[in-house]
Amino acid sequence: MTMVLPDQEVIQSQLVEVNKPNGFTDETVLGSTTIRVRHEITPLLNGNHSIVYSIDVVGEDAEEICTQVSCDFSEVLRALAARAESETGV
Repeated sequence: MTMVLPDQEVIQSQLVEVNKPNGFTDETVLGSTTIRVRHEITPLLNGNHSIVYSIDVVGEDAEEICTQVSCDFSEVLRALAARAESETGV
């Protein structure tokens, strides 16, 4: 996967685990730092779904990178929910 950061830097990520339809993990390696983001999708009893992101950063400046990577998670989740709702008519 290719991602364009807000500063226009392009980074490459790859899927390292896929557990269809329950989620996936992508990994990005930047020098000596590895970033793994887990996306978990859990069906709820009412027919909705819960989406949970978790992040693991190992390497130089891990705490700072973790903060930068996760700062837009709520925005991303809102966009995902809006798209899902528009496709299902909810």
